[in-house]
Amino acid sequence: MGKNETFEAESGGGLDESTAATEILSGAEAIAPNATATPKTVVPGLRASEASHTTAPTSHGNTSYLTTKQISSPQEAMLLQESQRMRFFTVFAAAMAAVLCFLIPALHGDPLATKIHLATTALTVVVTLTLRIILTDETKYRPWMGVLAGLTAATAVVTGFYFWGVSSAVCLVVPIGVYFFALNESITGTLIIYFYGASGHAALSLLQLSDIIPDASLVRPVKKDTVSDIGILLALQAAFFGAFIMARALRKASLATMEQLDKAVRNIAQREALLNEARDELARAVRVGDPGRFSEQVIGSYQLGVILGRGAMGDVYEATHTETGELAAVKLLNTEGMRDKELVHRFYRELDIASSLDIDNVVRVLEHSTPDAPLPYLAMERLSGSTLSSKLRKHGPMKVADTIPLLLALTQGIDAAHNKGIVHRDLKPQNIFAHQDSGHTVWKILDFGVSKLVSNDGTLTQGKLVGTPAYMAPEQATTGTVDHRADIYSIAVLLYRVLTGRPAFSGASIPAIMHNVAKSMPPSPSSISDLSKEFDLFFAIGMAKNPNDRFTSAQEMFRAFQATHASKLSDELKNRGRALITKTPWGLSAS
Repeated sequence: MGKNETFEAESGGGLDESTAATEILSGAEAIAPNATATPKTVVPGLRASEASHTTAPTSHGNTSYLTTKQISSPQEAMLLQESQRMRFFTVFAAAMAAVLCFLIPALHGDPLATKIHLATTALTVVVTLTLRIILTDETKYRPWMGVLAGLTAATAVVTGFYFWGVSSAVCLVVPIGVYFFALNESITGTLIIYFYGASGHAALSLLQLSDIIPDASLVRPVKKDTVSDIGILLALQAAFFGAFIMARALRKASLATMEQLDKAVRNIAQREALLNEARDELARAVRVGDPGRFSEQVIGSYQLGVILGRGAMGDVYEATHTETGELAAVKLLNTEGMRDKELVHRFYRELDIASSLDIDNVVRVLEHSTPDAPLPYLAMERLSGSTLSSKLRKHGPMKVADTIPLLLALTQGIDAAHNKGIVHRDLKPQNIFAHQDSGHTVWKILDFGVSKLVSNDGTLTQGKLVGTPAYMAPEQATTGTVDHRADIYSIAVLLYRVLTGRPAFSGASIPAIMHNVAKSMPPSPSSISDLSKEFDLFFAIGMAKNPNDRFTSAQEMFRAFQATHASKLSDELKNRGRALITKTPWGLSAS
């Protein structure tokens, strides 16, 4: 175990209180616990990707449509492109149909053919103009609109065969239209439009060749030749089918290319995350292992050794019990911390809270100072192992089955705290430790330094935000009322990081992260990792913006996670998850 891991084991995450690094793009996890920000603040210099958004699609079940202002997957980008194509098509089709409405009567074609073709052309004008008015707001686009526009236009084209002729230049419209609509997402809608246009042309051609229907078109063959007419029919049908196949192949190739690009971008972001984490760990390791101001002195029952870690509140020393020789980690307030009344109050709160929790999944307190002590200190058990943050950095995302023991430990430890009216408020990978005890891994929760007693309406933060921006709940980020459900949210965000390999929220600055936490949702877990769609529903509840929409307790969350892993999530929770995704879709900004 390296110095950095040793520090984290002993410090209870104390050094995190002084850091101000934040996640960049999809990069390193934000580790600034004490960030001050004004809710609803406009962030100067915010990148365009964070300050403004482009309309984007999302998917719910089998129905995909646009609902918000941000693209989070190649599929959504393709659907956005489809909506833009349909905006163009509605204008073009309406204009062309309007011109034909004036041209058709002037050509003096067959009266019946003229009436039918004119009626369907006029209908095309009405339908496409109506759709264009609706699509003034791109977020209102639905795939069925494309199918409706295609079928309406195809009807005008099929009746045009009767008016203009089955061998006229009007036939060129079919492969163009088939190619255009075959690029759409809905394969069912595409097939309907293709078969409607192609079968309409084939049926009319065969009826006229069989003299069942007279050929009353404007453009007729100079010499009637059945063999030639059949050959023309087959050639045109082949062109129609070829246009359909080419368009579907192009869509598939485009989507595959976008997915490869998306994967490459995510890999780059992940490497950036690891690099930033490594930089932060390097910054933490400075002067760790060196003697400190109080090294070799006896504090309480412990003789202090070298420094294991440094933080804004104080330093953590390696320590040995003067009588038993038991190893420990002793946390002391430094000189600057002693001058800050807020930090002193927070330190004593940590003493009270940590000593009141007697559970295997919370770091054990061995001894602590009394309020009248000249030098406040906290002696904790010496841990051996590494933080969850270190494990994720070295080994990447965890498998769902391996996550269950971790989540069980977290929920048991947090429930024990909640039962005492304590909200941790700073759950993150750096504050979760994998302690190796006789060959077994025991997950422990560290650092209750920014915890809050729910029964106490006062605050020690003097209006400041405390916690880690990327892992704090929306109500915490906007200085709202914080209760035990904030910890449930943080556990869900932590699980998102554990299972997907990337932090849920990031930004170029702390205010940018705060804005994303309060107003947006990350990409759905199933879209960026090998997780089932049920996990999207589970995380939608755990990461709900409104505390009332979340799980009511950590144990309820654990049971739901187990059920999700077994593909047995209850219908009640599934419906709750779907409703929340509809309200605030994955990858998009909240309304």
